[in-house]
Amino acid sequence: MRENCIEWLTGDKIATVTFSQPKFINRVLKLAEIDPDAIEIIEKPETNGGYLVAHVQVSGVKIARKPKISDEVRNRLADNLKSKTGQ
Repeated sequence: MRENCIEWLTGDKIATVTFSQPKFINRVLKLAEIDPDAIEIIEKPETNGGYLVAHVQVSGVKIARKPKISDEVRNRLADNLKSKTGQ
């Protein structure tokens, strides 16, 4: 089973994240390379039973989902794309 966890206390600026899913592990490791001041790797998966543990800035935690669109809007967008690309 793949477990992922993000936790912080109200008012904290740092969150602790724990990921076992490679998609999130790779994303956090890549971000840590780009901005090491924003992410502190605590435990790497290869030394922690497959789990990555890191501290990240709470401001960097985002929960998002794709907006639901109707079939009518989806078809209109597809037609616009087809007309722009000539397909």
